[in-house]
Amino acid sequence: MKRFHKNTLHKSLLCLTVLLLLLFSGCAADQTVDTAAMMKAYEAQIASTEDAVAYAYIDLNDDGLTELVLKTGYNEGSYRFKFYGYQRDEVVLVGDEIASYSYLAHDGLAYVIAGGHEGREWSYLVTYINTLYRCQMQYDQPIHNGKYTEWPNVVELTPVQ
Repeated sequence: MKRFHKNTLHKSLLCLTVLLLLLFSGCAADQTVDTAAMMKAYEAQIASTEDAVAYAYIDLNDDGLTELVLKTGYNEGSYRFKFYGYQRDEVVLVGDEIASYSYLAHDGLAYVIAGGHEGREWSYLVTYINTLYRCQMQYDQPIHNGKYTEWPNVVELTPVQ
């Protein structure tokens, strides 16, 4: 029974955090972006990242603009999620997080880095509002009944060729 309440509390905190960030975020992002130039710049970023493993295009902050998430590293111990935005006609690294034994998911309100290894599991809320990136721990705890929490809507990463 405790496990149910913990997960409910974590998801409630996740929802509350996202709502507060949306309510108190200042002005809207600049929507006048040359989409073709942005995608070409993202493709160049992928091609120039030596240890790029996989990527996805997501709308990290629901502003209608695409951000790039790039998984980098050479093995499970070195994997990272790198989040890129497009600001003032340039690709900008806005976040860099550990991705070992982790995946990226969208729970309907926000993106979450979730994972687990050796009997522990974790979850981090990822937000990017008005060029302000934040990655906040939701929980880091032992698994319950031998099962890891499964988040919905796992982001499918495209392997880098």
